[in-house]
Amino acid sequence: MAPPGCAIGFSGPTLDPGDAVRGARRDALSALASGDAGAVVHIESELLVSAGGQRGGEFTKQDISGAIRSARIVAMWVERAENEHLPTRERHVYAMACARGAAAAGLTDPTVPAWILNLPDDGTRACALGIGGPTRNPSDQPDAALRDGRRALASALGSDLETRIIDTGAHRALIASDLQTTERARTRAAAVSELDAAWQDAEGNGPLGLEQTLYGLVCIAL
Repeated sequence: MAPPGCAIGFSGPTLDPGDAVRGARRDALSALASGDAGAVVHIESELLVSAGGQRGGEFTKQDISGAIRSARIVAMWVERAENEHLPTRERHVYAMACARGAAAAGLTDPTVPAWILNLPDDGTRACALGIGGPTRNPSDQPDAALRDGRRALASALGSDLETRIIDTGAHRALIASDLQTTERARTRAAAVSELDAAWQDAEGNGPLGLEQTLYGLVCIAL
């Protein structure tokens, strides 16, 4: 369970582990925005009646508008599950997003650098974790981690959420959600020219459990 001011996002297995990382981060930020006290919720409901006057159920539409400003992804981790239909284990990726100032429990692991699990939060800068997945050319990883970190940083610095939930009474709600990073946040994140720190995970001890993954710290002054 996430502490107050935080929310947890999830991504199921994907062909590209990087897509799972981005999906989990996006889901966590969306959950944080929709659960914020400043989110605007508009609900419309109507009774469906057939031509013969018989009640056919209730149609409900819920629109949620929210915003993220200066949040941060404080943790990511992966769970693996055996699947008898697949030759390899499924990977479920989770991320936790917190509003600035929200207290998240410190995580410790002697096998990884401290900043991997506890991003700097000293009030003077905003930081995000970038990931460069295993590649045939390891020299490409720093740039990949920088690009990924910029995306994560921009999303946390400023994003607007629009979600529509439609329930037709068929025991399954239809959900459409769009999280858009603001232009100002993208511009600020794009100004980061290099990683503040980097760590090559040779043994897969990092939060994603993938060998030869490069983790990079991307920061910007507040």
